[in-house]
Amino acid sequence: MIKKLLVVIILFTTSNSFATNWLHSLEDAQKLALGQNKLILVDFWASWCGPCLKMDKDSWSDPEVQSLMEAFIPVKIDFDRQKNLARSYQVNAIPDFYIMDGNGAVIYHHKGYLNAFDLIRELKKYQINIAFTNTSAIQYYQKQQYNTAFKLAERYMDFSLNISEKEVRLNFLQVAKKYLNKSEDLLVNTMSTYNLFEERIALYDLMIDVYRGKTSKVTRILAKEYPESSIDPRNQVVFYFLKSCLCKPDDSELALVSEKLKSKDVSGNFQTRLQWFSAIE
Repeated sequence: MIKKLLVVIILFTTSNSFATNWLHSLEDAQKLALGQNKLILVDFWASWCGPCLKMDKDSWSDPEVQSLMEAFIPVKIDFDRQKNLARSYQVNAIPDFYIMDGNGAVIYHHKGYLNAFDLIRELKKYQINIAFTNTSAIQYYQKQQYNTAFKLAERYMDFSLNISEKEVRLNFLQVAKKYLNKSEDLLVNTMSTYNLFEERIALYDLMIDVYRGKTSKVTRILAKEYPESSIDPRNQVVFYFLKSCLCKPDDSELALVSEKLKSKDVSGNFQTRLQWFSAIE
């Protein structure tokens, strides 16, 4: 099934090579975005909307904006003709501008008119190649299951740690949280591993809070709800990673926690994450 999707993506890629040409189907834009490792620009508008027309004339047509748009897949959604789609994104006034990923998760949102200067500023922030998330994004697009949603959340969490601008990093962490919540929603309570993954998702949710700087909150929750002795052995690497993130350099517990993390982190992924996390503090 993934091979079939890739064939469709290639067809879209070859037939829509000009990034400044507006698409009019979000579904088509999603396929193209997945194929080109790009984010999607979504402009909800209508022909009767004065600010929308002014934005077309003064902002979207600006040469620098046009150049920046090459990093995105742009799609215009007619507010009157695609009311269900507008309703699904809670669009009740236009112009309404979104930046989304290939699965339609919102990364940035601005309601109302944007002049060329402000639009350029925002587009520059999100002029990002998201190839790092691509395989997981396609797998989730093809089959929405708890494991594909979880993996995509994990990729976005890792991706966020390598974004220098705080505002953008926090927005990508919010997207990670959406996919993590979706993973929890898709868990089936009759699964033999239900408790394992329920705990893992909860710990990853705390990881997002740590990445957001909410260390006091996480410290309190771990102490109250997740004593070390209660953690499933298969989730202990996540637990020790969290404890490592929370330890100060002069913390007497740091050496012991670090050793425990190393013993559990066979792949080395969490030690790499710890380096990334330390670099953004």
